[in-house]
Amino acid sequence: MSAEVFFHMDFYDGEHRDVKFSDYPLLTPVEAASLYSFVLSVQDGEMLIGRNKPSWENAYGDLIKNRVGYKQNSLWHYHAGPYSISLGSENGVRNKNIDGKTSGPIIHYKWLDPSYKKKLMIIAFSPEHLNFPKPREKPNHLDDRGGFAKSELIISSKDIYNI
Repeated sequence: MSAEVFFHMDFYDGEHRDVKFSDYPLLTPVEAASLYSFVLSVQDGEMLIGRNKPSWENAYGDLIKNRVGYKQNSLWHYHAGPYSISLGSENGVRNKNIDGKTSGPIIHYKWLDPSYKKKLMIIAFSPEHLNFPKPREKPNHLDDRGGFAKSELIISSKDIYNI
């Protein structure tokens, strides 16, 4: 089942890049292609091969300490590739897939409607898969962009990609 994809304006217009986070204008061509592929797959309701899971859970589905805010704000992340050759499972964007393929690059997103999961907003991109920041650690685009988003901070992917 498809879902609408939106971007947080601070991600779309941002000027930050380091090993933990990169804003949209500073993505490499390979990273931008991975992001575009994710957006198309979600909008078309296709299966995802990368690991896709709530950001408050570890790789085994156990709760990570000090990540309560991630759960309250419905923050998820997707391993966007490139992937290792290892086997993995596929699943839709609404479903946890801890057996999916892993990669360094991560797309961070939140469900704007967690009960229905029909609208998600991309809030950040991580070039490398490092431990996510702890609360109040800076920079922390997950906390800074993961809470309530005013409508003027949300832009449709259709406006970005003309699709």
